Amino acid sequence: GLEVCSEPMQRLGGAFANRLTVLSGLRNVGRFAFARPDWSLGRRVFHSLPAPSENLSFNTSHHLPRKAPPLAFPSFKSVDQWLDEQPVQKWQKIWQEKGVVVIEDLLEPALVLAYRNLYQKMLLGEVDCGTHRWDLGSNEAPKQPSMENVCQIMWPSVFVERLEEGPLHQRTLAASKAILGDDSAFDFDMLIYKAPYTDTSVPWHQDEEYWPDMPDKRAASCWVALDDTCVDNGCMWFVPGSHLQPLRQHRLVGEGSHVLACEASECEADPVPLRAGSCTIHSGGTLHYSRGNSTDSHRRAYIANFRPAAMIEWERNHGCDHAKAGLDCINYSNNSQELFTVSNETEKPTIQMHA
Repeated sequence: GLEVCSEPMQRLGGAFANRLTVLSGLRNVGRFAFARPDWSLGRRVFHSLPAPSENLSFNTSHHLPRKAPPLAFPSFKSVDQWLDEQPVQKWQKIWQEKGVVVIEDLLEPALVLAYRNLYQKMLLGEVDCGTHRWDLGSNEAPKQPSMENVCQIMWPSVFVERLEEGPLHQRTLAASKAILGDDSAFDFDMLIYKAPYTDTSVPWHQDEEYWPDMPDKRAASCWVALDDTCVDNGCMWFVPGSHLQPLRQHRLVGEGSHVLACEASECEADPVPLRAGSCTIHSGGTLHYSRGNSTDSHRRAYIANFRPAAMIEWERNHGCDHAKAGLDCINYSNNSQELFTVSNETEKPTIQMHA
């Protein structure tokens, strides 16, 4: 039950395409229609989210698929036992100085296999995440047939019963509390997958540029490697200490794209290769990016995000749920002075990106 699927991944995008067709009236650029931020508002306010091209369609029922049953984990240490073994004071010192912390072996090998198995089911459509799936690299020409350049699935925990109660979420939550404070809480999660030979980078950026301008900007993005990562398959790069500086000027990577980028280079940064099961935690102001995957290996990452509970409530009250409602719930507006809305009248999901 914990064997990792080893069949070629080229059919993943095809399974995705078979489930989706275009929602009428969308403006498409390349393979996807993208968000158009209102620059006059200072922060990036998105009026639409990415939608697949003309040969794809969305389910407009405004209901998420039935959740998959809980993941069957092998036995593992309790959160308290695991945390007692960690160098928490060292984390706190490094966090203040560098804005990024490395946690080795967050997950034991058997747990990594369990999450990989779930990940594959989501990629293959056995767990249907089509309403929350798109291509972060669609501003570039397709690198592999029927495969996203950079596959992103928002809110995987929405699709599996009690997934947020598993060791990945609970241990990263404990780490975030140790770093940010006891008021830290789970905000949202996502998958970022770079298939073999897709060779598409995610540009330099600071996550805070994608978020509303909150009164309390404490945040921890926990990037968990489910494969061994290296420079050539897309490990993360960080500019240490950049969280202590003002945010850099960001721009769209191309017309029609929702992806933001800023000026930075590898010369000022450090690559952070990880063993499968290890993770990095970075702040919203920490500059980061990743190269594309130019190897024959997979690069699967599971990202969990945390911030103070009061700020999560603030986000939701201000219409930010990080696309939890899904793409099929969005009403696309052509009025550049209006926030887009969703079917339940109040929530306005936003895009989030991690390398």
